[in-house]
Amino acid sequence: MPAAPARSWGRVLRNRQAARDTFWIEMDCAAAGAAARPGQFVMLGTGLGDVAAPFLPRPFSIAARAADGRLGFFVRVFGAGTRRLSTVRPGDELLVLGPLGRPFRLCENRPVLCLAGGVGLAPFLFVAAEARRAGREVRIVYGERSADRVFDPALVREIADVNPDLRTEDGSLGLRGSHAARVRRARGRKRASAPGFGRGAHGLRRRHLSGMRRSLGDRRVDQVMHRGSSV
Repeated sequence: MPAAPARSWGRVLRNRQAARDTFWIEMDCAAAGAAARPGQFVMLGTGLGDVAAPFLPRPFSIAARAADGRLGFFVRVFGAGTRRLSTVRPGDELLVLGPLGRPFRLCENRPVLCLAGGVGLAPFLFVAAEARRAGREVRIVYGERSADRVFDPALVREIADVNPDLRTEDGSLGLRGSHAARVRRARGRKRASAPGFGRGAHGLRRRHLSGMRRSLGDRRVDQVMHRGSSV
């Protein structure tokens, strides 16, 4: 069973822009980091001492965890709260509640396929890194609207040890169009079952679920998708 969530302060160690309106933030938050598992998330906020946005904590999937408890997150600017969080500097402190949510469950001795859209990529970097450390084959099929939205592929490799299979809706980077069509190619047209994880907008998941099922030949894909959705 996942550990009970902890409430603590975390210190910002790194903040770098990784795409348009998208930032990669690393924090020293040992209490949450020690218990974090792939697929979980935390709530980040500024605490009661600061009544400006984000007064209410925001949920963020855990994208990376280091052995010393450091955690990594995507922050994409959607409003005042995420804009404020995107401006934190090393040494700043944020209130951290977590880890929360039900972790992903990986089957043993099987390749792992992740289908992600937008900031839905975040939890897959964590699961990919864990799977790679266990010697597993991992594919990440990752789509965005345009090249300027694509999370820095070099940083993806640094975090997860995987080269993402990129698609953009306008064709400005990688292949053009919906990344559901890449699922069959990503699996080499093999019918052997594999754990599949889907994350992103609800509409994106609905459109691609049936394609993942057909390509993977595994009805458990939709069960995993629902189990793995944390935020």
